[in-house]
Amino acid sequence: MGKLIAKLLNQIIKIKNKIKSGKMKFNIYKNKNELLSIKDNVQNLFKMVFNRSLTDNEWEHYYLNSPLQDVVSFVGYENDTLIAHGAIIKQQLKDDQGNIFSYFIQTAIMVHPEHRNLLCFNSLMQTIHDYVNSANTFVMAFPNDNSYGPFIQMLRWHKITEYKIKQYSFAKEDIDRAENSQVDQQDYQYSLNIDERFFKWRSELNNMKLHNLDPGNIIYKDYEGALEILDVNGKNVLLKNIMQQLGFEKVNLPDCFLASVNMNGLSFNIEVGNTQRMCVYPNKSKNIDYAAIKPSLLFSDVF
Repeated sequence: MGKLIAKLLNQIIKIKNKIKSGKMKFNIYKNKNELLSIKDNVQNLFKMVFNRSLTDNEWEHYYLNSPLQDVVSFVGYENDTLIAHGAIIKQQLKDDQGNIFSYFIQTAIMVHPEHRNLLCFNSLMQTIHDYVNSANTFVMAFPNDNSYGPFIQMLRWHKITEYKIKQYSFAKEDIDRAENSQVDQQDYQYSLNIDERFFKWRSELNNMKLHNLDPGNIIYKDYEGALEILDVNGKNVLLKNIMQQLGFEKVNLPDCFLASVNMNGLSFNIEVGNTQRMCVYPNKSKNIDYAAIKPSLLFSDVF
């Protein structure tokens, strides 16, 4: 045990010295040519970290096709080898008066397995934080179970809310369900600005669709044969009827939409996916009341 601790301490000292000596550097790439120059390296690191390929179509979606044309990539090198990467993509909120507020969504935080330590991770995140602070806005992310603790405790991010995604199917008996009976409808001041350009961009990979209601609408996609609800704009939306209209027998519904839907005629099956933790940095904003932001699965780059 003593030898192992000594080895870890030695590695930390080496990393500290490398950072101080400038051998590890972080570059910020913003224009198309700069982003294209690191495409292969980013794809290689992605495969190494997540054990799957980042396809050319996926890379172009995140790095080139954003309708606001403002993608910033942060890359950390050691001896010309890419060892850390993160990106932020400009998005927009719209308030209830129609005013637009820009912010960033964070994506593809990656650290090379041989350099996976808090020092490297912290250096990358501090570089991103500095950029966001200089832009006088905030950045949003949905950290997984492994990174949530460091985000909140070490990096001082703020969790706005969290919600699970649950799957329901038609109940054997047409009885009233009580899942949403204790959930009050909240009037949010801000919501994701889902205009035509945003909708076209976000549907490039997930083939999401719009289903109009009277009044309002839902945005959904087919996920493994289930109707997955991505966004709800309406009140007392009867999901059973929508499932029947669209030809689905199962629906995946985030808890954050329970106040907007009617669950009559449906019964709970299982939880699907991971708990979604909607987090932001800095932990307070001069311009936005974080608690007044309406949740949506479309805030996350995963869905």
